[in-house]
Amino acid sequence: MKTTISQRTIFEDIFARSTEDWVSDGEIHSLVMTRTGEIDPTTARSMALGVIVERIMREWMIPTTYNTSWNIDPWEAVRRIEDAWWKGRDRVGYLDIVQFIPTSEALEVGRAVLRGEDWDA
Repeated sequence: MKTTISQRTIFEDIFARSTEDWVSDGEIHSLVMTRTGEIDPTTARSMALGVIVERIMREWMIPTTYNTSWNIDPWEAVRRIEDAWWKGRDRVGYLDIVQFIPTSEALEVGRAVLRGEDWDA
């Protein structure tokens, strides 16, 4: 059965997007706001951070700076992201501090999502 982009879960959408390029923390924040309809940026930030934490802890996404892996403990990566988000929340672009590259398992999920939508994957 063919699916559409609007039927994707947030996680599926992240993985599908990551088949072509890395996904930034700002992109995940925007995706959470769009998909949930949450208009309060603080609430959406907390929700997006939850998505990021789960994906890092389950080893689906690798935090990087322009494709250079941070090579640190996952909890330290989460702490750095959270710290930067809350300290910089009053400036434009504060969300774009990290890019995530998918693990091979996440790429497979993303490709399966795209195949289900009849995209070339």
